[in-house]
Amino acid sequence: MVLPPKKRAWMQNFADLEAIRHKVMIYPADTAYALGCNAEEDIHVERIFALKDIISRRKPLPVIAPGKGWILENCVVSEELLDRYLPGRYSLILQKKNPNFLNLATTGLPTIGVRIPATRIAKLVEDAGVPFIATVANKFGGPAPKILSEVPEEIRKGVDLIVENGELAGELSTLVDCTGTVETIIARV
Repeated sequence: MVLPPKKRAWMQNFADLEAIRHKVMIYPADTAYALGCNAEEDIHVERIFALKDIISRRKPLPVIAPGKGWILENCVVSEELLDRYLPGRYSLILQKKNPNFLNLATTGLPTIGVRIPATRIAKLVEDAGVPFIATVANKFGGPAPKILSEVPEEIRKGVDLIVENGELAGELSTLVDCTGTVETIIARV
């Protein structure tokens, strides 16, 4: 059986909110090419775990939040802290208000990693109104792809849509644990 070619789009022309809501896709993030889907659609979250070879389902997947209001509604955090880090190159680890919220994407943990990068894709996620998986488009532990050809072929073949934007800067974002009384920088990822 011959599969149809993947739908491809260029970031500057991409505005498909239905794809944000209902497709598994590769897209240009602020740091590298990423793999994403609506974090509320478990069937698509499972596909991302499979594409990344995260067999154990123990590594949670961070999300691009559809806005600061969404974060305040679902996480234990102050607006002041959000204003200090977002939008930008930060991923914040926050306590979930409901421990079962996005349970598959967070692998059952009481915390969630959230981002609001200063990118076009974040604006589309906001317009779509859904949390969107934001994980590097690589096999678990592999290098972060700065150009689309660096994304493993198996991942490129396994998605519904590929959104391109040429070569990306590849700058790392900062992971900040905000679950304690003081924020702690964990790593540059």
